[in-house]
This record gives sequence, C-alpha cells and structure tokens, in this order.
Amino acid sequence: MARLYDYVLRSQGLSRQRFATEFPPPFLCVRAEHAGENAQWSFKPETVSSFGYEMVERLEERGLTLSPEIAKYEVFPVEKTPGNPWPERISVGRARNSDIVLPHSSVSKLHAHFVYTPEGKLTLVDAGSRNGTLLDKNRLVAGTPEPVESGARNTLGAITITYLTPEELFELVERHVQP
Repeated sequence: MARLYDYVLRSQGLSRQRFATEFPPPFLCVRAEHAGENAQWSFKPETVSSFGYEMVERLEERGLTLSPEIAKYEVFPVEKTPGNPWPERISVGRARNSDIVLPHSSVSKLHAHFVYTPEGKLTLVDAGSRNGTLLDKNRLVAGTPEPVESGARNTLGAITITYLTPEELFELVERHVQP
C-alpha cells in the first residue's frame, strides 16, 4: 500500500501520458475518513520517513504545497506480487500474502480477485467472501467475473475503493498539489 502523496514526486515533470507509461497498472484508491475510536483498520500509524522530508524539501524548492486532504488517500496498484500463488489472478484480501492487502476486519482473508480477460479487460470476482463484494452497488455472485470500468466503486466488506486508470490517478495527484 502507498499513500497518494507517494506519487507526488513521481508525477512531477511528467505529462499525464508519460505518467501512465511509467505506471501502467490500474489503481485502487481508498479515501479514508478520520479514524474514530471504532476504526477497524489493523495496521499501525505511519511514521514520517526520510522520503517524507525529502518530498517536503523538494516541493518547497518548487514553490508547491500539498492539500491536507492528500493524506486521506491510500493507493493500491492492481498488479501481481512476485512469488504469490495463482499467477492468473490478482488476489485481494486481509491475508498478508494477498496481492492487494486490505487489513480490515470486514474483509475476508481471500475476499476477491481481479482477472484479466483474453481481450485485456479487467474483471472482479468475489471469492465467496463473508461480507460480500459490491461493484457500483451491485452485489457480485461468488465466482462470477464482472467487468470493472474506470471510476467503478468496489465495496469489499465495509471498504469502498475506487478503480482508477493511471491517467486518473495522475489527475487526482495534480488536484492535491497547489502552487
């Protein structure tokens, strides 16, 4: 998992098309609201890394600032993790060996998976999850692939994720970088 601000420096100086060439897989984006005491995310809060300091310094040099909202976005590339099982699909779940890990109690260990059709279209398949999978408010039938389109809102358990093309991720980053 990455934060949206992790893509700020990566996008600087690139055109929308060049960004898409350098970061070709589609993305899932979660906009996390302020976590209250009932939040169920199971990972620990991040600490500021040296990368964070470097990013702030480089942005200040360019006269740019980030919108505070940018910290609310988590980004997951929809891609296979090297060495993970099932090479024909991209697994999504709470288990640490999933290709896309969503550490939330409402997400099953193996909740769903993405599969590319022979034509290169991305589909989403519920893996028989306990709390179900929605694609744009339509409940998926376990084991039945459904096409995923740009801007689709997927709900896995209680987590809503928006499917973005690389170009759309670039635009989202750009909206949060201010001169």
